[in-house]
Amino acid sequence: CKDAETKYTRLLAECENIRQRNEKESGKLYDIGAKGVLEKLLPVVDNFERAMAAIPDEDKDRPFESGVANIYKQLMTSLESIGVKPMDCAGEQFDPTFHNAVMHVEDESAGENTVVEVFQQGYAMDDKVLRFAMVKVAN
Repeated sequence: CKDAETKYTRLLAECENIRQRNEKESGKLYDIGAKGVLEKLLPVVDNFERAMAAIPDEDKDRPFESGVANIYKQLMTSLESIGVKPMDCAGEQFDPTFHNAVMHVEDESAGENTVVEVFQQGYAMDDKVLRFAMVKVAN
């Protein structure tokens, strides 16, 4: 009877360990899948930003152009609701864990290793980088 009880206790503990391991692995798989989908959506966000930048100021109140702006706002609100946020980079110190330096310029008005221009916005989700910001670094 003692042996059966010991075996039962060990099997119960093993089942609990398997359950916890499966939960952890399924969470990782969800994160990997979500990251893949979000990485495919970020170029769409970039194209919306380019489209809105190309609209002249006098045409921004027209229905089509305001519709584009509203769709962009809705997309950004949806992304923020799941934890995706743009990384503000301009004027910050260059950090290779968040930035991808694609250009270097000598500029006495900017500080040492300062991001002076952002070519492509970087995004993070839950403090993890989805896409590095492509930046120009001074000095």
